[in-house]
Amino acid sequence: MGYIRHHALVITAWQKAIAEEIHSTAIEIFGEELSQLISPLVSSLEHDYHSFFIAPDGGREWRETSEKTEVARGKFMQYLRDYDDPNMYWMLITYADENGITRISDCDKNGSH
Repeated sequence: MGYIRHHALVITAWQKAIAEEIHSTAIEIFGEELSQLISPLVSSLEHDYHSFFIAPDGGREWRETSEKTEVARGKFMQYLRDYDDPNMYWMLITYADENGITRISDCDKNGSH
């Protein structure tokens, strides 16, 4: 049957070129069907930081939509791990779980979870 658990990715990079490259890769990995979950780049007011996020799909766990998004999210997170730039930061947040669990589920090696 499955239950609702939201997963959102937040990505921030110093320097617009880095952010644009990562954002383009996200769109490529998520494909046309899922790319509507990807926000536009948002620029910081100072210091040339640029961020975007990948919204939850809203589907129940273990159902088709959730499974497709999980695969794309996993590929993109592997890309982020392999990118390994000290000027790029990311985290996967899991929240609004039917069991009341909210946490940082994964993040770049500069962070902790």
